[in-house]
Order: sequence, then structure tokens, then C-alpha cells
Amino acid sequence: MSSKDTFGKKEREKKKRSKQKEKEEKRNFRKLNNDKGKNLHEMLMFVDANGNLTETPPETEWIRDLHNSNPDRDPNASPDAPMPVTKRSGTVTFFDAEKGFGFIEDHATKQSIYVNKRHITEDLERGATVHFLVQRNSKGTYAVDVE
Repeated sequence: MSSKDTFGKKEREKKKRSKQKEKEEKRNFRKLNNDKGKNLHEMLMFVDANGNLTETPPETEWIRDLHNSNPDRDPNASPDAPMPVTKRSGTVTFFDAEKGFGFIEDHATKQSIYVNKRHITEDLERGATVHFLVQRNSKGTYAVDVE
């Protein structure tokens, strides 16, 4: 640099060199830590029973328990197979007649199942024992033909 260079020009040059150095360091870091060339198994992540990401696959018993949580389902059937149609019994745990919905606790699974007023034949009261069918939609299971 010559003596005619101003202080501002020297600072700009210094800043430019430091940015170039940072850029080079980032480039080298990316070269060392790239994921190119990895196979599928090295890139897979799994979700454990608590919902946390992990690199180890889940235990097969845990998966089997999820598929067999329904007592009416055949344990050898695929998870996408339709549920068999059998009447279930349960106890009404909550029902709001004004809003027209409630919940039934299934005696077999102890699962809380949603019920809507359009699927009941008579008014429900808390603690009443009812018989119903279970259907599934995108939001979950719900009771129909409640008697």
C-alpha cells in the first residue's frame, strides 16, 4: 500500500480479506462434512416410543404392540386391514347434549372413543353403559350406532 491510501480504504481492504478467509473456511468445512456418497441406511432417522429422533431402529415388540392394541384385530393381519365389525360395550364418561358430542370408554381397550349426537339413538347420560360400533377416519376412532 502506498502512503496515499486513506484509512477508510485500508479498512475496506482488511474487511474484504477477512470475508475471503471466512468464505474459504466455510468451503473447507463443507468439503469435510458433506453427506454425498452416503447410503440410505446411514441417512435414516427413527422415532422412538417417546417421539425423539434416534439413529437406532425401534424394537420390534414396540411396533407389534402398536398394531395389536385393538383386541378385535387379528395379530397376523396387516395394519391397514379393515377392523372387524363387532358390537362393543362401554361407559359414557362425558356427554354435552347442547354441543352434541361426548366420549365413551371402551370396556375392552379402556380407550376413550368420540361420539357425536348424529350417531346415537337416545340421549346419553354420564355413567350409562352403551353398546356401539367403532369406525375410523382421518382424525381417529369414533362410535356409531350407539344404543
